[in-house]
Amino acid sequence: TQNQYTLQQTCIFNRTPMDPGGKGLLDLQPHWVSALAWPEGEAVSLWCGEPKDVLLVGRMDGSLGLIEVHDACTMHRTELEHCYRKDVSVIHIAWYSEDRPFAVGYADGKLLIGTKEPLEKGAVVVIDAHKVNTISI
Repeated sequence: TQNQYTLQQTCIFNRTPMDPGGKGLLDLQPHWVSALAWPEGEAVSLWCGEPKDVLLVGRMDGSLGLIEVHDACTMHRTELEHCYRKDVSVIHIAWYSEDRPFAVGYADGKLLIGTKEPLEKGAVVVIDAHKVNTISI
């Protein structure tokens, strides 16, 4: 048998040269978390003078959330309802840059290309990529 462990809370720890850790932000998710992704590229918010990190959270019910960490004490979660796929578990998320689309792989083999903000109709694309689940993107 194979064990699959899931979590329903997202905890973000802060560490700086002055503070080696010990502080964390906890966000209770509305469903079991199955995938997490930080953007790989440099944050656009750094260019705007608003240093914040963003984390994309995929869940087993097919929902996606975006957590914005503003500082050591403040974070905000936004539900990306325009990217929801009902009752299909998110398996993997790939996200290159905060200002670019992200890719989400699902248990049914479909791949979603979406953005943080709902754009015009048809901006979210769902591709039938594989006959079985998408393990890695």
